[in-house]
Parts: sequence; C-alpha cells; structure tokens
Amino acid sequence: MKDKKFERILRTKSELKRAVNEGEMKVFLQPQICVSKHRIYGFEALVRREHPVFGILSPHEFLDDMNRMHMMEELDYFVYREVCLLLKKRMEEGRPLFRVSCNFCRKQFMDPGFAEQITAIAEEYRIPPKYLALEMIEGQAFQKPANGIVQKNVKLLRARGFTVCLDDCGADVSSIGDLMIDSIGQIKLDKRLTDSIERENVQILVTGLCQIALQLQCCVVGEGIETEQQLNDMRKCGVDIVQGFYYYKPMEFRAATELYDLQNGMNG
Repeated sequence: MKDKKFERILRTKSELKRAVNEGEMKVFLQPQICVSKHRIYGFEALVRREHPVFGILSPHEFLDDMNRMHMMEELDYFVYREVCLLLKKRMEEGRPLFRVSCNFCRKQFMDPGFAEQITAIAEEYRIPPKYLALEMIEGQAFQKPANGIVQKNVKLLRARGFTVCLDDCGADVSSIGDLMIDSIGQIKLDKRLTDSIERENVQILVTGLCQIALQLQCCVVGEGIETEQQLNDMRKCGVDIVQGFYYYKPMEFRAATELYDLQNGMNG
C-alpha cells in the first residue's frame, strides 16, 4: 500500500513538473481598477493550466497538489519570469508598461537571498522595478527569528523600486501583525471581508484598515468584488482600488494588453 502511495506521489510530481516545463501553465492577468478614475490601476498575474485533455483548469484543480509536492516556489518563480518576459516583449514593441503583481509564498520572503533573486530576474529582462509588485500570500505568521530576514528583504525591494503587498489582510491575527513590517506598499483585503461587507461590523473593520493604510502610506485593494453593492460598500469604507468579476475576469495576456491600450487610446 505504501509503495503504491509513493508511486502515486512520484507520478503526480512528475506530471506537474512536465506541465511547468512543457508550457501547460499559462499566465492570466486580472485587472485592478481605480474606481474614482475609471481606469486600470494594474494587473494581478494568476496561473491556469492548459491540460492537453481537459482544457483550461482553474487553480483549485492543481494548486493543492503543487503545494503538497512542495512545488509552489518553482511555480511562483515561473509566473514571475513569464510576467517579465511578456513585459519585455511589450517594451520591445514600443508600448508603455503597466504594473503587474506576482504572488509569492510567505516562506520565500524568509529566504535571505530572495530580494537579490527577484532583482536579478528583473534586470535580466530589463524591467524597471516600479512595474513589478510582489504579493505575500497567506500562510502562517512569521516567527520572531524570521521577521528580521523578511524585514530586510522587504526594505531592500522597496529601496530598489519594487512594491511589496500584503495579500489576504484583515481576517486573521497574523495578517494584522504583518502590518508591523516596514516598507509595505499595498494591502489587499481578504476576500472574506468582501463577502461580508454588508455587515456593519465588517464595514467598521475595513474603514479602520483603510485609515491605518493611509497612515502607513499604503494603498488598499478590495478583492473579489462581484456585485455593485459590494463595490458601493467598499467605496464607502474608503477603498478605491478593486479587483473582481464585477469588472473583469482573469484574461490572457494579449486580451489584457488590448484592454489597457484601448483605455489609453493606443489601439490601431
């Protein structure tokens, strides 16, 4: 029984490595909208798998397996490199660049060489850091010894022009504690806050987070906006940058660039 389980794990890991190496993993972009200006503020890079038999697979159909196989770091760097490559091609076409947020596991921010690796890849593709944001995705809170490494990485990245974002902020104690990290440039609210934004106590919490972000000189992004009521409630709390199906679903890079160019009068 154990041998069969081990064989299944190896087979799954081999299949996922093949998917990454043979181009099955596709980068999609979801627009982030500045509501007051009615303009695209930037994009978040998301990954989809184009399976040769089953077609496009959503994240929940393969990310859990990648996490169990300890392959998330490999996937995060793959997406980051793909974003840099796509932005480089756009730059070579003479088109203006836009900012793209890439997700990284919290564990990677604990790597002493993380800032250097991120910087080296951006320099390899000649992408100015101001067009790249790094989202620290959910996970366990940092322990005290790791906080010094995380702080150093975040400060280095901020000093070099990158934006570091706290993802899924506000619904867990650990994410509130992360606000003590200096040089955070953006806070993305936990989708659970969006889903419950009609409740008065949640609106008080979101309003408070927006006020804290203002003092910390961070911008706030409301994630998972699907209805006009959610949008209105978020705006009432002070959130002006939003992301979600109410505006746009994740789209392929070409469609995202065409949308951005159309908004900025550059098509044709």
